[in-house]
This record gives sequence, structure tokens and C-alpha cells, in this order.
Amino acid sequence: MLSLNDFHDYQHNSVTELYERSHVLGMMPTGAGKTAVGLTTFAELQRDGEVRRAIVLAPKRVAEMVWPTEPAKWAQIKHLDIAYVGGTPKQRMKTLAESHDVYCVCENNIKWIEEVLADTPADAPVFDLLIVDEVSRYKNPRGSWAKTLRHKLAPRFKNVWMLTGTPRPNSELDYFVPITVASQGRVWPRSYDRWRQERFYSTDYQQRDWSLHQHYATQLNADVAQYSFRVPLEVVPRPSSDPIRHNIELPAAAQEYCRQMQRDFLTRLPERDIIAFDSASSSGKLAQMAQGFLYDEDKAAHKVHTAKTDYLKELLERIGGDHVCLVYWFKEDLRRLQALIPGLAYLGHGVTGVRAREVERAWNAGETQYLAIHPASAGHGLNLQKVEAHMVHYALTWSAELYAQTVARVARQGYAGGDRLMNHLLVAEGTIDEAKILRVEGKLTAQEAAMQYIKSVLA
Repeated sequence: MLSLNDFHDYQHNSVTELYERSHVLGMMPTGAGKTAVGLTTFAELQRDGEVRRAIVLAPKRVAEMVWPTEPAKWAQIKHLDIAYVGGTPKQRMKTLAESHDVYCVCENNIKWIEEVLADTPADAPVFDLLIVDEVSRYKNPRGSWAKTLRHKLAPRFKNVWMLTGTPRPNSELDYFVPITVASQGRVWPRSYDRWRQERFYSTDYQQRDWSLHQHYATQLNADVAQYSFRVPLEVVPRPSSDPIRHNIELPAAAQEYCRQMQRDFLTRLPERDIIAFDSASSSGKLAQMAQGFLYDEDKAAHKVHTAKTDYLKELLERIGGDHVCLVYWFKEDLRRLQALIPGLAYLGHGVTGVRAREVERAWNAGETQYLAIHPASAGHGLNLQKVEAHMVHYALTWSAELYAQTVARVARQGYAGGDRLMNHLLVAEGTIDEAKILRVEGKLTAQEAAMQYIKSVLA
């Protein structure tokens, strides 16, 4: 069993930051041990009579499988009683009525927990501490989760810690929710629209993308620094995961289909025409075509090419008997992978918590050679570092954050493969994959990357 002696300096410093602040945003890279840090700080505050109970809001997998199992790994928190508040409303109410140190609630139930606690006395132990794990998922100020957190739930707690595995957000706009909560309204206007209008300017006529006015940059960074702490990525031990790019040339017919969609928002396949009704739809269609298929309006998949699947088959043959973690995006991706690898285990939509735990256990035990994961399901709370493996991105994502989180499921402290993860990216040449690469590298926004790609094609 590990102990405080095994903590790195940055983890000890993070405990100090949390202990000394009632409201704070903690930005700790994936794999930095924020769960152990959070529970260690809670245990010290509880020991010192500063807090009695805590509620953790987290993604379902994290709330169910990560926080409740962490005490078994560390001597300083082994005494903590942590319960997952899940199941039916009746089952959740039963768990809340029981005596536990920490109650872990799925973020999907934020409205439910707010309503359940609405009539609870303000001095109740449960209001001592709220921990919001992966607060980056609350970044939309107009979303129901953010509104409930900002206006109803957080104000009732004496202490609020917001943690995220994303060291830097995709945009400064993403700071609004956590900093307004952490500052308890001391900085920035209450209105998101007013705050954005004063400090940012729109870079497109549809007002989808905004950039910070340079004369506000210094003050904004100072405001963020006042109510947050950041663990630099470089101080967290982890294997390197520099991408290995594999360029895949598409057949001439597939290239022509892509050009049709780019130019006309329509592709004429032998069996039928597939139409994109606007630029957003066209972008989705182009992403499908890079993978080798097109969905019609009934969600039926029509073959465009098999270049990526054929290349993947050859790559797996070269990799040999090593373990391989495959990253997919579309359901048709998964279907093609399952056709290539019969019995392929996967973590994605429709996989139950019980099944996910077994899949994770079997992978880490070395019992599974191939595992397919979806970034949206693997982005939080999944630990796949116990075996040496290759990661192959059969499909690419637009989100630099999701990409980083997914890679960090394997490339993290304790990785069995030593100091490097072989991280393969399959890129269909001349397709929207090339724009996604720019996005993943953090060089452009999603819209800028897509527009640059389309302009290069039409030039």
C-alpha cells in the first residue's frame, strides 16, 4: 500500500493549496493523482475538525469506479468510507440517508442532488465540502449543469473545490464558470454575455468563436491565478507519447467522392446520393468519408472505401503479439473493427459499469490483446497503464482535450511500457483528418482548422 511518502512534491503542494483555500480551481494534468490529493486533503481537514462530510460530483465512471476505490491504495486515506450514490432515485435516497464520509454523485444527477438537498439545514455536515471533478464539463455557462452549479448548489457549501485534468482550457471563455464559482462572485460580472462582450471580440459573423482583447489578457490571467492553482505538465512523471503519423492514400474514386461533398454538399454513390444540408453537416459527412463510409438519413452506412481498415490490418500484423488500444469514433468504426478482430472488447456507448470494470481488469491483467475505446467514454476515470501497449487512433477527434485525455489513459504514471507509449495516428490523406491533426496539436480552433482545410481543397 502506498503512503504520503510516495507523494511527489507537486502533490504535497496541491494538498496545501486545497487545505488553505475554501474555494479554488485545481488544474492538475491527467495522471497527476488529483483523486488521491483530494481525498488526502479531505482526510486532513476532517481530522482537524474543519469538515465532516463531502459530496463529489463526477462523471459516472469516475464517481462509481475511481473515487470509491482510491482509499484501498493509500495508507493515509484507507479509513475513509466512500459511497457511490447511484441506481434508482429510491436507491440513491437510501445511500444518502446512510452515514458515509464521502458521497459520490454522477454529474448527470446534479439537478436531482440539488433538489434533494434544497430543504436540508444549512449547518448539515453534507454541506461542508463539494468537490466537482472534471469541472471542464461544466464550461457552457448556458447549460443546465453550469446554471445549477453556479446559482443553486455551490452557494450552499462552505468549501468548493473544482478539479480538472485539463491544464489549459480550449479557450479563455472556459474559465468563466469555475472562476465565478471559486471567487464567489468577487470578480467578473454575474452575466456571462456581459463578461464576454466586455473582454472578447467575435472572430466570425455567426459569433461562434471569440478571442480575448489583448489589453484584458493580463488582468484575466491575474484573476484566474488568484482563485486557482496549476500543476505544470512537465513535473508529472509520465511516458512520452509523441504521435507517429501514418498517411493513408485513398483510392481515386473515394477522393472524388470527398471532392463532391466538399464542393457540392452532395456525394453520388453507386447505390444512392448522400446530401449534407449545411456546412456543419458537411463536416460530419467528410469525417465519415475519411473513415470509409457515409451515413444516410436513416443512419445506414454506405461503403466509400476500406483504405483505413486495410492499413490497420497491415499495421496490426507488423505490431505482432503486442497489446493494442484502438481509438474509434463512429458506431460504424466499431463495427468494422469488430469485423476485423472477432470478439473485440470495447469501452463505449452501451457498456454497463459492471462490464466496464471487467474489461478494464482484463486489459490491465494482460488477458486482452486488443481493446477499442471511444474518447467520450475513455476521457475520464479509466486506467489502462498496467500493460505495455500501442495506441492506434483509427479515428481522430476534433477535440484536443479529448485526445489528450484519451492518450493519458495509457500514458500515465505507472505505465508498464517504460518511458514511451507508441502512439499511432491513422490519417487519410487529402481528407478532413488533416484538419483534425491541426486541432489535436492545438494550433487552431475546430472551426479554423475546418475552414483552412476546405479552403485548401477548393483553391
